[in-house]
Amino acid sequence: MVFITADRYNVIVKGVSAEPLTSGGAMLRIAGTWFFSFAWCLPPFFGWNRYVPEGNMTACGTDYLTESEFSKSYLYVYSVWVYIFPLFYIIYSYTFIVKAVAAHEKGMREQAKKMGVKSLRSEEAQKTSAECRLCKVALMTVTLWFMAWTPYFVINWGGMFNKPMVTPLFSIWGSVFAKANAVYNPIVYAISHPKYRAALEKKLPCLACNTDGRDGGGSDAGSTTAENVVEQPAHSAANALPSTNPYGNYTVVDTVPEFMLHMVDSHWYQFPPMNPLWYGLLGFWMTIMGTLSVAGNFVVIWVFMNTKSLRTPANLLVVNLAISDFFMMLTMTPPLLVNAYWGTWVFGASFL
Repeated sequence: MVFITADRYNVIVKGVSAEPLTSGGAMLRIAGTWFFSFAWCLPPFFGWNRYVPEGNMTACGTDYLTESEFSKSYLYVYSVWVYIFPLFYIIYSYTFIVKAVAAHEKGMREQAKKMGVKSLRSEEAQKTSAECRLCKVALMTVTLWFMAWTPYFVINWGGMFNKPMVTPLFSIWGSVFAKANAVYNPIVYAISHPKYRAALEKKLPCLACNTDGRDGGGSDAGSTTAENVVEQPAHSAANALPSTNPYGNYTVVDTVPEFMLHMVDSHWYQFPPMNPLWYGLLGFWMTIMGTLSVAGNFVVIWVFMNTKSLRTPANLLVVNLAISDFFMMLTMTPPLLVNAYWGTWVFGASFL
């Protein structure tokens, strides 16, 4: 997203004085995004923080409950690099992009007034208008991206500084919003990007978006604690797995496999099992999101590969985003659905 924003800033703010993005430059940026992705994903495997089960016990995430400052330091640096810095950079860039667009529109109106015409519609103006529409698409995509990843940011920092706010139900929202991000991009581009829309109409008419006539073309924690053993009520499908809870009380950790207990923070033993309805809703939501994301991003990739006019350096960045979203949902959706069905993590430790 940062590189897409930087390209829009380069084209719209700097204009003809800007150095155009080349295919080599785009590929170098793409290689950089994958390098930094692996650079930030690997440290928890080697002791700088770690991956642990989330409170709902159906997915894994970074460890935000451990009190070690060394463990927390990973989340500090990680948050700055992948969330805070991109946020401020994009806000900074789009501030100048909006100013440049506003100044251009004002100049066009003043020139039209001097010439005694209603508007100026030269080829240059039409080209700029197309760039402005693309700017809107990029801005919408970036906004949706931050809407998707902000819940994870809040959960991680809440776990470090305000543990009572983090409940098993609260931990679900990070996955729900983050996975939905992989659906936004193909929808945004299919509806708003004129070249993608034209290519879709030609390649896949059934998916084409006709825009003719449009302007511009958590629950509270339970009272059960590790010190108070309560009578175990009847359980649902999740109770089909044997209890591994060392405290003896009835909690969300009851059916976690024994090989994972060393990774489960004691914080989670105070919460009773979640209502099975939440797991059902999570599984249903992930089925919808996974299907839409895999199909939508596949269409973006396929249309790009089969439409020569779309193979521009800037669109390489977009397709790279589609590829990452495609494989993320293709690999993450199936295990999450299985875990949601059982209400806990049922795969081996190597899948955590």
